[in-house]
Amino acid sequence: MANPAGIIYRTRVADKDKEKEFGVNSRILVMFCRSCVLTICLLVTLGATLAAEEYVIGPGDVLQVDYWQEPDLSQQVTVRQNGKISLSVIGEVEAAGLTLKRLEQFLVERISRVNRKISQVVVTVVDFRSRSVFVGGQVFHPGMQYFEVIPNLWETIKLAGGPTEIADLSNVAVLRSAEAGGEVINVDLAEILATGNLDSLPVLHPGYTVTVGRLPEGLTSEQFSKPNQRKKAFYIYGNVFSPGRHQMDAQIDLLEALVLAGGPGPQADLSRIRVISKGTNSPTVRIIDLEEYSNTGGPQRYLLAREDAVFVPTKRQGIFSGTWSAVRDLLAVAGTVSSFVLILSR
Repeated sequence: MANPAGIIYRTRVADKDKEKEFGVNSRILVMFCRSCVLTICLLVTLGATLAAEEYVIGPGDVLQVDYWQEPDLSQQVTVRQNGKISLSVIGEVEAAGLTLKRLEQFLVERISRVNRKISQVVVTVVDFRSRSVFVGGQVFHPGMQYFEVIPNLWETIKLAGGPTEIADLSNVAVLRSAEAGGEVINVDLAEILATGNLDSLPVLHPGYTVTVGRLPEGLTSEQFSKPNQRKKAFYIYGNVFSPGRHQMDAQIDLLEALVLAGGPGPQADLSRIRVISKGTNSPTVRIIDLEEYSNTGGPQRYLLAREDAVFVPTKRQGIFSGTWSAVRDLLAVAGTVSSFVLILSR
């Protein structure tokens, strides 16, 4: 006769194994249910997002209207400025302001009254023309740019061929459309690209105009590629050995600026040095007598500010040569001020 105790023990072990199996299956079932719920939630969210981003037809868009049951009736139409399109059999239809799906439903309703065989209409956008931004100035392909979804300012400029070698990305102007108020937004795109803060770019909308500024004459974008370094600099012209842009990592005075520029030339007039500074509304010009400072130590040394421009004139010689020198100095100062105004107008 079999041992009853052994039978009972094996039965209990089997029951425990079934309980464990049931527990594992239960956990798997719970995890599966949770995954299903999460998937449904994601699909609902994705559907809502796609619905929110569905393209809305506007004036200028070129549409292809296809009737599956009657392909001979299919045609391509352009949405006129009044928002309407003209279709054979159906006639005038208001298309602007509708999504593609809503227009398809409307066309099925209309044409089914005339031709009951047609139960499906497909509308696609052949050419997106209602969402346009004009890009001008220093880009390789200026003109109207058309989009399904308008990208950010930097992407829009790149799609227009990108900035030229003399483009000043710190001087980009965004003109809003008349419907949006016509306001001009000045953007230092170079600074934004350097910091990587693209979220701070103004949002572009249909009808906006983007203009990329030009660097001052004689300068290239390579010299202005790093905006932080550009702002830590001064400019010196005239009778010096090394004119142009010079780095200014710390505050310096006018005499130190001359040394950084290689020193004054043999005919430099140190008594009439002009310093052109960035003002609130317009540049300010100061005449500094550095010769007196060198001889007497006074007046107090003049400290340069970032992006100041210094012009060192040439000494006058004789009556005629003096007159010509004065005219030449005046022309040089005018040219310097004109170039510097372009820099300061940003």
